[in-house]
Amino acid sequence: MNKKLGISALLIFMLIFSFLGCKPEADITYTVTFNANYEGANPAIGNQTFTAGTTQFLKTAATLDFSRTGYTFAGWATSPTATNATYPDGASYTATSDVTLYAVWRPKALSSISVTTAPAKVLYFAGTGESLNTAGMVVTATYDDGSTATVTQFTTSGFDSASGGIKSLTVSYTEGGVTKTTTTPYCVAASDALTQTVVSNGTRTINGTAYQLVKFGDFPQTIAASGITYSASPVYNGWYLGSDGYFYEACQANPYIDNYSSRTCTDGKVLQTGSTYYFKVQPIEWRVLTADYNSTGRKLILAEKILTADVPYYYSDSGARSIDGTTVHPNNYKYSQIRAYLNGLNYYDNSNEAVTTYNNKGFLQKAFTASARELILATSVDNSARSTNADANLWNSGNNEYACDNTSDKIFLLSEQEATRGSYGFGSSSSSGAGNERIRVTTDYAKANYAYQYTTSGYGGYWWLRSPGFDSSSDARSVMHDGYAVCSCYVYYSSFGVCPALSISF
Repeated sequence: MNKKLGISALLIFMLIFSFLGCKPEADITYTVTFNANYEGANPAIGNQTFTAGTTQFLKTAATLDFSRTGYTFAGWATSPTATNATYPDGASYTATSDVTLYAVWRPKALSSISVTTAPAKVLYFAGTGESLNTAGMVVTATYDDGSTATVTQFTTSGFDSASGGIKSLTVSYTEGGVTKTTTTPYCVAASDALTQTVVSNGTRTINGTAYQLVKFGDFPQTIAASGITYSASPVYNGWYLGSDGYFYEACQANPYIDNYSSRTCTDGKVLQTGSTYYFKVQPIEWRVLTADYNSTGRKLILAEKILTADVPYYYSDSGARSIDGTTVHPNNYKYSQIRAYLNGLNYYDNSNEAVTTYNNKGFLQKAFTASARELILATSVDNSARSTNADANLWNSGNNEYACDNTSDKIFLLSEQEATRGSYGFGSSSSSGAGNERIRVTTDYAKANYAYQYTTSGYGGYWWLRSPGFDSSSDARSVMHDGYAVCSCYVYYSSFGVCPALSISF
C-alpha cells in the first residue's frame, strides 16, 4: 500500500473518532456509589472510582465506617431489596458503568450469653429475707458473627437465701425470638456463720473450779473436712465460702517442723510446708477471768486456745530504737509488733520507719465485724513494773527498767501479774503440769502458722504475755506448754502463740 495513503487513512480515522466524542478505554472512569440501605441512615456513605477495564477491591465496611445495630453486614448488591449479597465485604469488582451498590443486612442471631462481672453484692445470709441484688452485674451477649454487646433486659431466676452454701443463679436473655441462658454463682452464708454478740457457752471445770465460757468473734481454727467445695474467690473478710455455708481461710502452711505434734491437726492430718489448706472460721471461745476488770465493771475474757503464731513479740533483738526522742527496747510492749498486730496498728522497725503491715488489718479487724468491734471498749492496760511481776511475789525487788507506759487497747495480752492471779483462777507462776489452768492448746490454723505444740494432747503450746523480762532487753515473758509462767524468751521467737484478751460488758 502507498505510504502516503496509509498515513491519510490514519488521520481520517482519528478525525472520525474525535468527531464522535469517543475516548480511549484508559481514559474512561466509572463511579460506584455505596448506599447504607436502611431507614434512618444516611444512604450515601461513600463512593469509589474505577477505570474501565480494570478490576479493584471494593471498599470494606470498616473503611466506610458504618454499621447497623442488631444486624450483620453481609455484603453488597445492585438492588436495595436483595436478601443475598452479590459482592461479599471486600470483594473485587469490575465496573462497566456508574452503579449504586446497596448494603445487604441480615439480623444478628444470638448464640450465647455470659456474666462477665459479678454483682456488687455476692454474699447473703440465710434466714434474713434478703432479696437478690444484681446491681453491678454485667451480662454480655455473643452473636453468630462473633460480635458482643452488653445487655440490660435480662431476667434472673432460682435465687434462694433459705439455707447456706454456694448456689447457682439462672440468667436469661431473649433477642430476635432466641432465648439463651447461663448460670452464675452466688453465696449464702449460714445464719450462724458470724458471732457478732457475746453468747454464753456453758462452763468448764478445771481443778475443781467452774469457769464461765462465752463465744464472741470468729477466727480460722479447725482444718476443713473433706468434701467441701469453696467459692472461686474470697467473698468476705478475705475468707472463702464453703459449700456448707461457713467461711474458710486458705492458708499456705508453715508448720513448726521440729515437732510432730506441731504439724498434726485434730483430724490426724499432718501439715506439709508450702501446701495450701482451708481452715474453718469458727466462734472464738473465751474464759471469763473476772466480772469486774480493774474496777471498770467489765468482764475480762481470755481466749481458750492459742489462735495463731508467727507474730513475734518484736521481730528483732538487735538493740534499742529511738522513737520521738525516747529509747525503746525490743521488749517494750507499747511499741511491740504483737500489740500492733492485735489492734491493727503500725509499729516501728529498727530504722524507726513505720511498718504498715497490720494497719487496720490486725486481729481486731479480722476476728470481729464492725458491729462487734463497737461492743469492745478501749481498756487502760497496766504496763507498770508491778504488772511485770508475779502476783504473789516480786522479782528483782519489783524493779523492771523495761516496763513501758500504760496503753489504751481493745485487744491485749495478759501481764505476768494477771496470768498468776489467784482470783482469776491461776496458780503461782511456777505451778505447772497436766491440767494447769494456764495451758492453752493450739488450733490447727495456729499450727499452720508456725505455732509450737508440745504434744497432741494433754499439754499445749507457748504463748506470749505482754510483760518484758527484767534482766535483758531481748526477753519477754511467756507461758510454757505445761502452764509454767516463769519464762523469759527472746522477743523474736515466732513459734510462740497469740492468746488474746479483752474486756467487755455483757
